[in-house]
Amino acid sequence: MKSSRSIVLLMSAPMLALPLVCLAQEDPPTRPEFTIGIKAWDTYWQSYLPSVVSGVTSGGAPILGEVVNSVEGNKKVEALPTFTVRYDRYFLSAGYARYSTDFNVSQSPVVTPDFTTTITSRRDHISRREVDINAGYFVLPGLALTLGYKTGRENRETSTGLSPVSVGSLDSKLDVWLVGALGSYEIQNGFSAYGQFGYGVGRIRSTFGPGLAPFTGREIRSHAKYIVSEVGLAYRLPIEPSWLRRTSIALGYRSQTIKESVPSVVSGETRDLRDVKDGFVLSLNATF
Repeated sequence: MKSSRSIVLLMSAPMLALPLVCLAQEDPPTRPEFTIGIKAWDTYWQSYLPSVVSGVTSGGAPILGEVVNSVEGNKKVEALPTFTVRYDRYFLSAGYARYSTDFNVSQSPVVTPDFTTTITSRRDHISRREVDINAGYFVLPGLALTLGYKTGRENRETSTGLSPVSVGSLDSKLDVWLVGALGSYEIQNGFSAYGQFGYGVGRIRSTFGPGLAPFTGREIRSHAKYIVSEVGLAYRLPIEPSWLRRTSIALGYRSQTIKESVPSVVSGETRDLRDVKDGFVLSLNATF
């Protein structure tokens, strides 16, 4: 993921910190409520790998070019903890996420010190950490509007068949503001359908490491659009201790997409790139 790729780390989900137990409530609480939640997200992660190639112009002068390949990482289950406090129609929530996976390519170009291009295998290990905070207001008992802020950090290490030792290739930082909405509809017998949607615009600042020579130390800044959505079915558990107000479990499908326009590190030409993370999500929430 190149400078812009790391923008991917944006990716992660502003609505992450909003537990479903906040959605289907008949009346606003008359005292502060605290909710602890956990999401188990079975995700597929599709992103892109930038590579530098060497060549010559029509006049025979040496030149560098760039290619971008779409790749899919390993399927993994990630645990996403959340915390929310609510009073009356207002709530404030926070969430944390940590992702990591390997992107493997059997044939990838590598520019050698003598300015020739060699085709070899490549592995990129990406780790991403995210923290988000959201404030919301219930305009209706089952509908809330939200405003959120997310910050994240993504690190990439690259190894190839020519150099099997992993070397840091990209270090990126993300800041993004988001707006969104939550909604739910009680069906019957404790079951509710729910939906979440968020949209944001962010800024990504990325620095190239030694794994992407000869561009080591170069910084690129870019803007990105972020879209996250989740729909599913929630169930309020009937067995609850006296010290708990309610507990719920939910099963849904979650998707988040990063769209960005990034200048090429070689030519400066702007390209539209996309990073997608999606899959089924199982949530458990307890309110006290």
